[in-house]
Amino acid sequence: LEIITNFKPIFINRCEIIENLIKKVDILILVRLNSKLIYDLKDKKTDTLILDFINRYKITNKPILLGIDIDSKKSIFESLKVVEALYKKENFYFIPFRVANPLTKPNRILFMPEFIIKTCYYALSGKQIEPIISFL
Repeated sequence: LEIITNFKPIFINRCEIIENLIKKVDILILVRLNSKLIYDLKDKKTDTLILDFINRYKITNKPILLGIDIDSKKSIFESLKVVEALYKKENFYFIPFRVANPLTKPNRILFMPEFIIKTCYYALSGKQIEPIISFL
C-alpha cells in the first residue's frame, strides 16, 4: 500500500478509538434513527461501528438520547412496540416525537428537534421528558 500511495498506512485499533471517545462524552445524542437502527439497538447488535460504540457507551450508565425518524410500511403501532422496548431500558431517553403528517404520512414518526436541549437537561438528571408523543 505504501508503494502505491506513497503514504505509510496507520493501523488503528477500533476498540481504542471507542474507549477514548467514551471517556470524553457526557451525553450521547443520536438523531434521525431509522427503524433498522432502532431494531438493532433493541437486539443489542454490534455489527457496525456506531452500534458497537452505543453498546459500549451503555456500560458507563451515561444518558443516551434518541431522536427517531421512522417511516415504516407497517402500522405506527408496530413501530411504537420497538420504541417501547427501548423506553424500558435504562439510560435511554427519547426526544419527543410526533406523527409527521397524519394525512399524507400516517406511519412516519419524527422527533421534534426543538426539544433536544430540554431533553438533555432532563436526561442528565435521570428523567424522561414528558410527554414523548405529541399529537400536534
